[in-house]
Amino acid sequence: MENFESMAINTFQNNIQYFEKNHPDLHRRILAYEAALELQQYTERYSLEYLDGYFDVKDLSTETYLYNTDSNQYSSALVDTVGLKRTGHIFEALSHIQLDQTSANIIDVSQLTFHNTLWATAKIIRYNQDYTQQTNNTMNNVSKIIVLGLGLGLHLQNFKEKMGAQVLFIQEDDFELFKLSLFTCDYAQLATNATLYFSIMEETTQYRHSFISFLDEAFNHNSYLKYIPFFGNYETKTKELQQFVLSQNHIMYPYNAFLLRYLNAPRYLVQEYAFIDVSKRRTNNIFSQKPVLIIASGPSTDKNMQWIKANHHRFIIVSMLSTCRLLQKHDIKPDIVMHIDPGIAETDTLFSGLGEDYFDDMLLLFASNVDTNTVSRFKREQLFFIEQSTQYKKNFSSLTAPSVGEYTYALLLVFGVKELYLLGIDLALDADSLQSHSGDHPFAVQGTKDETLESSPSLSINEDLITVKGNFRETIPTLAAYNISINEFSNFSKTLLTDNENIYNLSDGAYLHGATPASSESINTSTLDVLDKSTIYTELHNFFVSISNAEFRDDDKKILVYQLKEAKKLRKIIKNYTRTQHTQSGEYLTEVGNLLFALSDMQGKSKSDLSEVFYYYFKISYCYITDLFNTQDLPNIPDRIQEINTILINQIEKISSIYIESLEEYLE
Repeated sequence: MENFESMAINTFQNNIQYFEKNHPDLHRRILAYEAALELQQYTERYSLEYLDGYFDVKDLSTETYLYNTDSNQYSSALVDTVGLKRTGHIFEALSHIQLDQTSANIIDVSQLTFHNTLWATAKIIRYNQDYTQQTNNTMNNVSKIIVLGLGLGLHLQNFKEKMGAQVLFIQEDDFELFKLSLFTCDYAQLATNATLYFSIMEETTQYRHSFISFLDEAFNHNSYLKYIPFFGNYETKTKELQQFVLSQNHIMYPYNAFLLRYLNAPRYLVQEYAFIDVSKRRTNNIFSQKPVLIIASGPSTDKNMQWIKANHHRFIIVSMLSTCRLLQKHDIKPDIVMHIDPGIAETDTLFSGLGEDYFDDMLLLFASNVDTNTVSRFKREQLFFIEQSTQYKKNFSSLTAPSVGEYTYALLLVFGVKELYLLGIDLALDADSLQSHSGDHPFAVQGTKDETLESSPSLSINEDLITVKGNFRETIPTLAAYNISINEFSNFSKTLLTDNENIYNLSDGAYLHGATPASSESINTSTLDVLDKSTIYTELHNFFVSISNAEFRDDDKKILVYQLKEAKKLRKIIKNYTRTQHTQSGEYLTEVGNLLFALSDMQGKSKSDLSEVFYYYFKISYCYITDLFNTQDLPNIPDRIQEINTILINQIEKISSIYIESLEEYLE
């Protein structure tokens, strides 16, 4: 007994030294916890006990044991439940799409579009399927593993060794249990030839940061991760982690979205459309003098239509393009129409049933990647553009967001709005019907409770449902995609909102940080003046003209010239890379990693737009390639290297060619 006690104390002391050196923040929390115990600020809930040849944890309040059996045997059995197949205890940080060869070939020669994320990955995905699914579907190893709940950590070393893991994410909600594991789990030994990420009793923001850092480490191994739950109740945890996966930049904005933004933005710049300068906040203008009402397409807009009809003439109305069909039905015309979606077919449906003269005497604010078919519908003097992620208009900055609701909110804060009302930015499903949009929205969907909140997590931001804090309710169901927008709205409030602005959320949807919940009936609109809409149009137009520029200036041209020069450097790197030959998969994967580093400007030195596209592209494609060679019994590896490498080179050459050719055309 004394020997085991001394071993436990020695393990604890070694762990303290390990955490002090390698995880100083967590080390400080351990010391703070110890100090709280000494000062009797905290009463221990558990005791670590050595029983019949094993350690267990006793709950002092209930006199029950955590393991209630031989903890060594329990830990061994726990590890036995997880194997190397691509099924069972799988956590996917990459969406696995099934493609037949015909579909892959069609996509490969299709046009680049905003919504076609498979444009330069379809053939790589298909090749991966050909060999990972025709074998026994077993991996050589699992380089990254997730530990959900520690217990005493007795299973960690065996789990790591069985999987061949090099990166571990260790999560525990109970800090006292983690502290007890310091006596029984040698974390320094666990960290031998491995990188450890810890999330110990973290609040959501820090928890997300810890997990995203884990995902970024050796990200090419994110195709199939394995998780091991200490107890069976883990669904909530995996679902929360899945939300973190979906919030990554390369998931929210895939490589094709970035590429299209960089290709499309110069088009309107060269044609000398007016671009708005959003590099600084504005003051003392029409937006700071009049109340503004945003009308978006959430379910709450339908429910408040009578209030809108009675009061729309008392506000500057800013509407989404997707809301215009509903507003037209009720003879309501917005003053400003917002649109940021570059999808051609998707946008065309928004004009169905709208009269040609409906948009007369309106101003339109478009993101710079909106398609030309949409732009051609309007007079030039009505249109003002904002750069979307790009920086081609020198010193004008840019704005981007997952969806148009929070985008519009941020833009109005930049414009200096003082009194802002939000309606239809629900960012949630209707609590009763689970409908996603107002009835006239062409993409409105309706779910059922049986197939939503109880379902397992997926990697589809438009299918996976969760619950969030409601604006008027305790909780409300929402889609993963909307939750990303909720978080972005919060970020805009934290960075742009000041004490001088009053924001009111009138929607029965998600709670939006920075906006005060208020029902439409509670707003005393009788105190608001009736606005002369023709005067409002003139004042708005004059304001936008005053903060915009419609010239293709020499400074703007220099930016395009620089980006073209950098892109041609990257094309040379690709040509030089094609000369390399490898027969070993490890050497080849290292070479692909070197190519990624060379093309992606990961140190941010060149500020190349095409480098950013390549970085997000490899975030996906490199995972599939790594997964291919992590397959047991993969036949003829030299042939597989040659074939997948040929596909990869064709795809990155395709990306560089369309970028270079487009910029050259703009500069002719």
